[in-house]
Amino acid sequence: MNNLKDFPQSPGVYIHKNKQGDIIYIGKAKNLRKRIASYFNNSNLETKNQFLIQNINSTEYIMTNNELEALLLENQLIKKHKPKYNIELKDAVKYFYIQITKEDFPRILVTRKTNKTDLFFGPYTGSIKGFIKILKDFFKIRSCTVMPKKSCIYKDMNLCLAPCVNNVSKEEYKKVINEVIRFIKSGDDNLLDEYYDQMEECSKRLDFESALELRKKIDLLKRLKQKQIVDVINNNDFDAIGIANSSGKAYICVLSVKRGVLLNKKMFTFVYCDDLLNQFLKLYYSKFFTPNEIIVCDEYDNSIEEYLSSIWGKEIKIKQVKSGQKAEIVELAKKNAYFGFKFEDQALIEIKEMLKLEKLPEVIDCFDISNIGESLVVGACVQFKNSVPNTSAWQLFNVEGNFGQDDFRAIHEVVKRRYEKHPLPDLIVIDGGAIQIDFAIKALKELNLKSVIVGLAKKEETIIFQDGNSLLLNRKKEGSKLLIKIRNSTHNFVIKHCRKSFTNIYKKSELDDIKGIGPIIKFKLLNHFKSIDAIKKASSEELALIVGDKVKLR
Repeated sequence: MNNLKDFPQSPGVYIHKNKQGDIIYIGKAKNLRKRIASYFNNSNLETKNQFLIQNINSTEYIMTNNELEALLLENQLIKKHKPKYNIELKDAVKYFYIQITKEDFPRILVTRKTNKTDLFFGPYTGSIKGFIKILKDFFKIRSCTVMPKKSCIYKDMNLCLAPCVNNVSKEEYKKVINEVIRFIKSGDDNLLDEYYDQMEECSKRLDFESALELRKKIDLLKRLKQKQIVDVINNNDFDAIGIANSSGKAYICVLSVKRGVLLNKKMFTFVYCDDLLNQFLKLYYSKFFTPNEIIVCDEYDNSIEEYLSSIWGKEIKIKQVKSGQKAEIVELAKKNAYFGFKFEDQALIEIKEMLKLEKLPEVIDCFDISNIGESLVVGACVQFKNSVPNTSAWQLFNVEGNFGQDDFRAIHEVVKRRYEKHPLPDLIVIDGGAIQIDFAIKALKELNLKSVIVGLAKKEETIIFQDGNSLLLNRKKEGSKLLIKIRNSTHNFVIKHCRKSFTNIYKKSELDDIKGIGPIIKFKLLNHFKSIDAIKKASSEELALIVGDKVKLR
């Protein structure tokens, strides 16, 4: 299961998968992280959800701009994948569209179905009939199915332009319809302002009933102004590509639209370069299925269109868009791409601020020492890069100095040996306190090097600075969690190696057959006498000094 911090606190759709990679459940959320957490923090779940949780191996997500888009996307994905645990599949019939008929004097209707003749906007959740009434009344659009030969009461009430009696020409009526379309696409603050003014006047007159009706109209207008880009009416197949880059690293998000519906998200990570978009277009679309249209937000090499068309045997268009609905989908792709940086950057930003560093600590080295007695002393250096383990740079040290259980001098030795051959990181963390820091600084000075070094004491999870000041970590912060994770990784790494070394050094011997001798006493004897022969030659008094009187070796 993914770490909860990998999920954004924003609207979207989450997709649960099992070990085989099959989609087993799709849901929508106003806050993705809270919704995912609720599955695993609630012990009183329904039986269905208990079975579901037992089968969740991984969870993916697609961010949306608002909860309504999430609901629409959830519906489309459920219809496509038919997940096992989505028992009640949602049907698009519950969504509504605004229909503008293709007539000489068009009407505005509410419908659940679309066709290729008329103009449609949506889909919208819940009934929008109230909003359509506002549009009709404000723009004076005709309501009759068949135009009568004489005007009706709507003309007398000034709610219709009355094209039935030639009160308005086709050209003038078309201009009004174009205004309606512009309003539906982008909203109109003038109408909102007018309703606000009317509502205020009603309130002053203490006509609260009329004011309430105006408030309902304002809410309906605001609802419509919340755009939905999940469902695109014009049945296009295309990919939208968003790129986010920071500190030499880049995330690319590909949102795939099939038959006009946003259905899939893919994420990729690269080292950033100026030609990244062109390289990605050639690399990705030469290997994987390519739609007829690829939407990008940056400039690209025009020759790539011809290159991809020749590979797939069909015309492939790449378009750079800066406005319109497709541009909004590209922006949604960029939003998903940038989220790749959010939490890893957040942790590094917090560390930078709490330690007052000059730049983000993208590379962090951490040191720890472990020993068993005086003869086995082991050191380790663990490196994290951009908040993730860089295991290729992890290093173990068998401490060579003949100074026994002296962690301070052991730190001096391993730090010096590390940076004789490796570049300095942005931050060095020592598992320990002020004295360990002093010995690490001394090691760097001997190499004519300088770096930011802090200690991280286990007991209270306290940062120790070079000047002796300290800072108690807030364990709820992402930066604190990352520092503790790095320190714990180093500690576990060195302990594991120390135990392994102990096992290799002190393998089975004659001491194992003596009752009362376990690994610790065995180690003490071998550590003191150095060999089995020396133990055999030792007096009872000498042996008792090491193992006590309770263990009888003779």
